Amino acid sequence: MTYQQINRLEIQILFRNGHAKDDITDNGQHSTYLVDEWIKRYEANGNQLTYTAKKSSGRPRKITSEMFVDIKRWAIDDEKHANDIVGLLFAKYNIQISKRTVCRELRRHQLKPRRRCKKPMLTEQDKQTINVCIKQFVN
Repeated sequence: MTYQQINRLEIQILFRNGHAKDDITDNGQHSTYLVDEWIKRYEANGNQLTYTAKKSSGRPRKITSEMFVDIKRWAIDDEKHANDIVGLLFAKYNIQISKRTVCRELRRHQLKPRRRCKKPMLTEQDKQTINVCIKQFVN
């Protein structure tokens, strides 16, 4: 069990043993909101102890496990950049996914995303001016 799950059970056990909500919040590290939330869940569950969290809300994931296998293959084996992977995903699955989503998925699986870097917009004259300034600063 994780530390959070133990805290959730602790709140419910203290409530079941007759402690008031205020006593539980004063007792430890638990906020009033957290205590209220887990006591409501305890009562809604028929006074049975529970430590599982609610299903997360929000939009379902766009990238399926099959898509991620392809993303991983393109990123590792073919050494594709994130922009190229976005195009390949659209061509194969006809789905619009941002470069940021691809990078986030790779990072989530401890892979380093490859991104194109823009070339500097410095001219030769700008470089010379910068070098002169650096030399003056150093000396």
